[in-house]
Amino acid sequence: MSSKDDTEKRIKRQERTFRILRPLLSPFMRGIVNYSFEAIPEVEGPYLLLCNHNTDLDPLLLSMSSKRALSFVATEKITRMGLIGKLAVTLADPILHRKGKNGKKTILSILARLKEGRSVAMFPEGNRSFNGLSCEMSKTNARLIQSSGCTLITYKLEGGYFTSPRWGKGIRKGRMRGKLSGVYSPEVFKEMTLDKINELLRKDLFVDAYADQKADPVKYRGKRMAEGIESAVFMCPECGKIGTLKSLGNEVTCDCGFKAAYDDYGYLVKTDGTRHTVTELDTYQREKLSELVSLDMADPLFTDSVTVNVINIQHKVTSQKEAELSAFPDRLVIDGEEYPFEKIEGVAVHRKNLLIVNIKEKEDHFEFTGSKSFSALKYVYLFKIYQASLIQP
Repeated sequence: MSSKDDTEKRIKRQERTFRILRPLLSPFMRGIVNYSFEAIPEVEGPYLLLCNHNTDLDPLLLSMSSKRALSFVATEKITRMGLIGKLAVTLADPILHRKGKNGKKTILSILARLKEGRSVAMFPEGNRSFNGLSCEMSKTNARLIQSSGCTLITYKLEGGYFTSPRWGKGIRKGRMRGKLSGVYSPEVFKEMTLDKINELLRKDLFVDAYADQKADPVKYRGKRMAEGIESAVFMCPECGKIGTLKSLGNEVTCDCGFKAAYDDYGYLVKTDGTRHTVTELDTYQREKLSELVSLDMADPLFTDSVTVNVINIQHKVTSQKEAELSAFPDRLVIDGEEYPFEKIEGVAVHRKNLLIVNIKEKEDHFEFTGSKSFSALKYVYLFKIYQASLIQP
């Protein structure tokens, strides 16, 4: 079979899957997350659709909002998700991207899809939010927009953070809404700088979940509402220790006596009635972690017992072992073997707690998993603090 025939076969299979599944899934998705939406407009030719990202259901919600099949950019981790992953790859034909990499290959794949006449949907943050604020976006997205020569559509999903917190378990029934932010012809971007394009994306896609909640309060009800929150809040807000918070049911506690309950509006409420947002607690722990990094300490900042997998370029596990992972201000240490941050290309989190570390000039990468209370996020923040220190005057 020629490459052209194979492409046509994949396109037909993707469109057939969309036509069959969209009417079947739409009533179900409306019921499970109380979703209402503005339709994604039809435009001439293929388009690039950019949307904010806060739940695993977002691709399905966007597909409900669209009248045409979309090619989604997805993490390569999907290829190792068993039968469900294989079906998704076969039927939806996603563009695979490895978290923590610079994305050059992904951009080429996106441009190739657009050239085939297929519209592409992606989440430019590359991550779901842990704290309720939209994540940072790379300038790579701006370069892609300029290179595509296609219409850009920006779309915003609201309510996702409380419906399915990245750190949490299950779906909370409340409200989600899909809103059209903008439709832009390719001519708009020809004379714009990358910074200006990023400013436009930030304006169109940024979500502050707690600000929206304050302006228009919505209850989000579910079970075991606080469980898993130590993946996002890894530092106790009272004693400042890392890794001591424990969650059970609707409550989170620390050995120091800190105790709070997660309520239907997404706040952590202490026994004295004081309310905290996850955004506030995240700001506190990042500031404190930066202070710890500046201290002259011989001991590691934190250490976890983990399972470490080595993944090759074919997305296969080539080795697996139990190990001790330690973090210092300028390096990671895996069972005594040091990996200076200057030799690390990227550190990322997949889903809730899978830590991904890419080493420069190596095709293989590390993936780490830990116990229930393991937080991969603190390693990402530490690496970002290191990167920021390199560009300070």
